[in-house]
Amino acid sequence: SLYSCKENLNPSLTAGSSCALRPFSSSSVMAKSKFEYVRSFETDDTCLRNCYIVVRLDGRNFHKFAEQHRFAKPNDDRALGLMSRSARSVMEELEDVVVAYGQSDEFSFVFKRTSTWFKRRARYSSHSLALSYTSQQWFCFTSFFSPLSSYCFAVSS
Repeated sequence: SLYSCKENLNPSLTAGSSCALRPFSSSSVMAKSKFEYVRSFETDDTCLRNCYIVVRLDGRNFHKFAEQHRFAKPNDDRALGLMSRSARSVMEELEDVVVAYGQSDEFSFVFKRTSTWFKRRARYSSHSLALSYTSQQWFCFTSFFSPLSSYCFAVSS
């Protein structure tokens, strides 16, 4: 999920929100494509200026992963280490992220108020951050879990 100024951009939850989705228009043209009409279906999901942007990544099938790897309850040091190292790597890669924090199987990243990453477009920011975080988990996975493990976290934004 992506939040701007504590407002959820999910259309079903934006009643009365100043972040309501608006039709998106762009002057850019898809080069020599018969699928250029697809842009007319995009919505303007630009986050408000001068507001922090918080992107929350939520683990998918986390319970199945925890059972498969016999996590220690309530907190497994391997999973916490992997999630923390992945978040640290993302923060080192993206200068616009000022803080990252985790809770349970979720990790949230807070972008600067002045961030212009992906022109503050919610969809592109959340997808790119989820890809960066997931790739870091894959890269660091064997540092925390057995190399024979073939199942890794799947992240949804």
